[in-house]
Amino acid sequence: MYLISHKVNKFRNIEICDFYPEKGVNIIFGRNGQGKTNLLESIYLLCGARSFRTKCDADLIKYGETESLLRSAFFLSEREQKIDIFISKNGREAQLNRGSKMKASSLTGKFCCVLFSPEHLMLIKGGPVERRKFLDTALCQISARYLSELKKYLRVLKQKNALLKEYYRVPDGDHILDVLDFQLIEYSLIVTKIRREFCEVLKKLSKEYYGLISGEREELSVFFNSSIWKDDVAECSSGMDIMRKNRELDIKRGYCGFGPHRDDLSVFLDNKDARIFASQGQQRTAVLSMKMSEAQIMEKYLREKPVLLLDDVLSELDLSRRGYLLESIEGFQSIITVCDTATVSDNSNYSVFEIEEGNLIRN
Repeated sequence: MYLISHKVNKFRNIEICDFYPEKGVNIIFGRNGQGKTNLLESIYLLCGARSFRTKCDADLIKYGETESLLRSAFFLSEREQKIDIFISKNGREAQLNRGSKMKASSLTGKFCCVLFSPEHLMLIKGGPVERRKFLDTALCQISARYLSELKKYLRVLKQKNALLKEYYRVPDGDHILDVLDFQLIEYSLIVTKIRREFCEVLKKLSKEYYGLISGEREELSVFFNSSIWKDDVAECSSGMDIMRKNRELDIKRGYCGFGPHRDDLSVFLDNKDARIFASQGQQRTAVLSMKMSEAQIMEKYLREKPVLLLDDVLSELDLSRRGYLLESIEGFQSIITVCDTATVSDNSNYSVFEIEEGNLIRN
């Protein structure tokens, strides 16, 4: 999989930009505030996800304009595909291969990418929400079943939480909760099984990557923590028992406190909590190892290499780690933003672009 062309119109500080990346490593350099991350952000939207910088689609539109357009072509499964994304103050719509307009989220799984950014340190330093987002972003791109079951689970969870808040005003509330709980357990079995399988591979690969990058100075361990399924084998009956046992507490809190929406990952270095005991450099290396593992897992599932987007990551790494990363991404189409090309070792195989005030020029 690789991006052939990406045309941007009235997006953030970009008026018009035509980007034609090569299949290998593409370097976009420029001073801060010139539009490097804006261009990367616009490419990331092709995978159907929300922006990694804002929850408000209106923020993506160039100041003073009413809409923005992204028009891209990419190569997948030996044929060219096209994606158009229309952004307005009412949200985002998309077209695949000039077909009918649909929600932009429907693009999930069509164009696949792995994003590296400085904010990904929150995978270690942040709360469980960041780590669940990491799992969901990867799994929704590689498993249509996961995406479907997760949507069903979240829809029923929303219904249950609404009922818990109004429990004492709803006749026959316990019976309705039984029905909702059975559905939640059914969906959570599948969601948790897929997450656990992903994390088993993630644990193995990230340990290997960390050892290579750090020179075996520490050992990285990543564990999946399910809030409801403690064993590898789980059944609906045992899940219902857990839900009923905690129902009184859920009613008191006004929300459901058990299920995949409370799952987490634990990250350890030499059996110590990386969030507390690891240095920032160690945390950054741990995140880098997890993201490279994500790319490798996606390639295995998709039988296609995802596109790699690296936003100002190289400047945060020392020379040896930077060199290892650049070696690791060989074979992937990579789009890398840097402030200074000196950050990247001299390599004639790299394609270099300069961006200034939203205007892109190939060097």
